[in-house]
Amino acid sequence: MDLTKLNVNGTLVIPPAPLMFFLDLTERCNLKCWFCYKDQASHTSKDAEYQNIEQILDIMHQGGCNEVIYLGGEPTIHPQLFRILNHADSLGMTQCIVSNGQIIDEGFAERLSAIRNFEIGISIHSCKESIQNEIAGNNASFSRIKRAICALEKYGVSWYSQTSLIQANYSELNQLHHFLKIYGRPTRMDLSRMVVGTHLPDQFLTEAEYTEVFKQIDRLNTEELPVRIEAFPRCWLKQIAEEHDLNYAKLKAAVRPCYAWTAQISIDIHGNVRLCPTGGKIAGNILKEGFDGVWSKNRIIQDFQTFQWQRPECLECDDFAFCIGACKMTCSESSPTPDCYIVKGGMANACHYQK
Repeated sequence: MDLTKLNVNGTLVIPPAPLMFFLDLTERCNLKCWFCYKDQASHTSKDAEYQNIEQILDIMHQGGCNEVIYLGGEPTIHPQLFRILNHADSLGMTQCIVSNGQIIDEGFAERLSAIRNFEIGISIHSCKESIQNEIAGNNASFSRIKRAICALEKYGVSWYSQTSLIQANYSELNQLHHFLKIYGRPTRMDLSRMVVGTHLPDQFLTEAEYTEVFKQIDRLNTEELPVRIEAFPRCWLKQIAEEHDLNYAKLKAAVRPCYAWTAQISIDIHGNVRLCPTGGKIAGNILKEGFDGVWSKNRIIQDFQTFQWQRPECLECDDFAFCIGACKMTCSESSPTPDCYIVKGGMANACHYQK
């Protein structure tokens, strides 16, 4: 996603079309990860119908959005995955799958290598086999991830790692970073948070523990293997950098912003457009209302894009065009976050977009 299109001389510019979109392919999954924002009770046997997926891809392409990230459930188990990839490829789209890697072998990787402008994120939450398997709820998870990485490397498929930060793994980022550099050539190491859910509330991190995460990032060789972490407000980053003598420029570069309903949309298997892949208020249906009906005319999205829900100090900040108050989904009772994260980021005022 080309973020330079959004920041013009320090001013946030809403693009005429989203720069990218998330698309759920299925609600099925072959693992039971602790942190999953889709509670196990919500997992169904439903796949998105191929005709609907093709229509969504066509609608977004015709609207001017040509970058898609496929999610689930586990997107690789959709029975018509390669038909989907080939159709989007024929439209010239840039594609990415976020996968747990469990079914990726050499044959699968070879087929992926034929897709142009493609990348895959492999979810790995610990470089320690016992911890990875416990988190994923499957004793073969770690060995299958290694098989997937080897296969992707063999066929030259671009990949990156995706790690959800929880109590069980947040202190071992250096070891995971080292493991990834030795085992393959990922383009980056992506870090995300537990966002919603009450099934394992003891796995959320505190503000002090998030600070420890950024201390680790500060020490890592991010030129050799870049680290990216999702949506923290820059004012909070600057505060912890000053308090702990960290490299603010390095931390700032590691944080990727949240452009929900600003430059990206999330579409579920039914075509509903949500604030975030993790959930949030529904702002229309892309299959029923079309591109303009959702992006240009939906009153919920139009209201959101006025940013009147934001705190004045966020709107006045020089970094607002990049930060936008950070994550909009981590301010509910089921998603505890650092005090500064809520107060300085202004998410408390975005709660009405969550449901």
